[in-house]
Order: sequence, then structure tokens, then C-alpha cells
Amino acid sequence: MEASSHGLSQNILDGLLFNTGIFTNLSQDHLDYHKNTKNYLKAKLYLFEKLIKKRGNIITDEQIPEFKKIKDIATNKNLNLFSLLDKKNDFQFLSHQYEGESQLLKIKYKNSIHKIKLNLIGKVQFKNVLMAVIASIKSSINIKDILSVIPKIKSVEGRFEKVGKIKNNSKVILDYAHTPDALKTCLKNLKEQFPGQKITLVFGCGGNRDQNKRAKMGKIADLFSDKIYLTDDNPRLEQASKIRKEIKKGIKKQKVLEFPNRAKAISEAIKHLKIGEILIVAGKGHEKVQEIGEKNFFSQIKKLFLMQ
Repeated sequence: MEASSHGLSQNILDGLLFNTGIFTNLSQDHLDYHKNTKNYLKAKLYLFEKLIKKRGNIITDEQIPEFKKIKDIATNKNLNLFSLLDKKNDFQFLSHQYEGESQLLKIKYKNSIHKIKLNLIGKVQFKNVLMAVIASIKSSINIKDILSVIPKIKSVEGRFEKVGKIKNNSKVILDYAHTPDALKTCLKNLKEQFPGQKITLVFGCGGNRDQNKRAKMGKIADLFSDKIYLTDDNPRLEQASKIRKEIKKGIKKQKVLEFPNRAKAISEAIKHLKIGEILIVAGKGHEKVQEIGEKNFFSQIKKLFLMQ
């Protein structure tokens, strides 16, 4: 299950104790609620400080900035700490390479080497899968059973989800990226997996939320995509044109194609895709509605893709 930072800060999970907790990363998000990154991290770490059973497990990545704090918690609470690249573990990650829209992983568990085909787009996916593999091993699930399931995994709705392929062999991908870190990771992952293919981006920023991220996301779009369609993404009670204007402050190099109507922006982006190009529609992911004013409007984003 996911332990959200909101739920943890509101003590919703108090009374539950977990055998294993996984900490993937911390990025600029939910600051309208937590007010600052310090409070956001504190809410996340509550899971590991208070809700893991004695001699339970923490799984994380030693390359993230928060690793030392997590390691200190594990030491103070007498918890077992497992990280992706720790050679002392029975489990080791050996190599990674791309094969079209799939990824090939090689891992070592105890004395056996295993090859895994992961049919998911985005390098960030394999980090999540490897953490899940470690958690499964620590839950006494047989390694053969774990590895037999991985090739069958499909993308979570709205997370690096391929939703369309146009006749000219271009791709349409939907992702929930709505923070600077998530958008940067998304675009860099696509560039790495599909080198040489141009990337068109449709995105916007939400209203009545963290305003500080808008220009940052504009800058990231400018640096890591080849064509930008700027549109609305849940403007809520804010003036949508003001949000777009703040995003454009970060865009210095590219000409921005601005379509306030999200359906129109997506439709135009699909219409102008050239051979082998990639369209990433970021921000809403699995969400089915557009929040404008005090009303929610049904959004048939996937239908737009399928109609092309």
C-alpha cells in the first residue's frame, strides 16, 4: 500500500505496523499542504520512525540525499536496512539496457544470476521494480515466483502509459508528472530510452497550489523537450492565463504553442507529430476531470488519442 505524506501527517495509519517500508525519493510536491520541504520529509519519515515493526525492514536507494537520515533511523530503531547497490545483500543489481519499449535487467540473488525483461517505458520504473523485488524476498516469496511475474507487469494508469501509436510510428505517452523533478525525470528517461527521437510535450500547472514550481517546470520543458504545447491543468480558482504566464517565465529558447483548452492542445500536438516522434502529455495522468473554478469537467483524454 502507499503511505501518503498527508495520511501520515494526519496520523491516519497509526495503529498499523508494517513488516517493510520503502522510501523511493523526495521531490518538490504537496508544499501547499506541508508548507516546506522539511515538513514534507518529516511526514514521510514518520512511517519509518513509528510504523515499522521491531526488526522490520527499510528498503531505499543509497544514492538519494535522504539516505543518511534513513540509515540513522534504521540504526536507532534496530531495523534492517536494504539498498539497491549494497553488495552485502543477497540481492544485487548487475546491469540494465534498453530493447525498444522494454528494458533488460540482470540481477544476482545469492549465487544465481537472473535476466529479467521489463515491458515498461522509463528507467525510473526498474528502480521501483527492484525495490519491490527486495520487499517480496523479505516477505518470503520465492525468487522464481517473483521473476516469473515481472515480464507480465503493465504500466500503471497514467504513469509512463503508452496510450497510442499513430500510423507514422510516433508514440503517445501519458504521465502524471506534475512537479519539477517528476517532469525532468520523465523527459530525461524518454531521451535516454529513445535517443534521437524528438519529444513534444503538452503540460500546464495547477491553480491554488505551489506557485514556485511554475517557472521551474517551464525551464525544464525548455531544456529537455523539442516542442512545447502549453495548456491548462486544473486552474481551479486561479486565473488560468496568469498560471501560463508564470510558466512561460522559465521558457527562454523555444516558441511556445499555447492552447488554454486542454483537449485542443492534445489534438493539435497529435496532429503535428512527425515520423518516429514522441508526444508526452504530462500532469494529469490517471485523472479524469479538469478542475476549473468550482466545477469539475469530464476529460476524455484517452479518447482523443484513440480517435487520431
